[in-house]
Amino acid sequence: MCEFEYTEEIISFRRTVRIHKKVIGKPMELCLCPRCASQFYNSPHYYIKRADYNQTTKEPCTYCNIRSGYDFLIFDLAQDAS
Repeated sequence: MCEFEYTEEIISFRRTVRIHKKVIGKPMELCLCPRCASQFYNSPHYYIKRADYNQTTKEPCTYCNIRSGYDFLIFDLAQDAS
């Protein structure tokens, strides 16, 4: 007798959602360690991105002055009036 093995493969599709953010004013440039940068990443009031992706040397963090990090640009986001 023949035995068949039935396997089911689940293919997940990655959906990209683009959100347009309205930035207010000029960005702040701060040197942040990963722990302090996560505070801005998790906040809905700020948009954060690396200032220079080619930066190789770490500098002391502006917030905690304990750990070392990279330069980031921090943008204030407009709040919806809803």
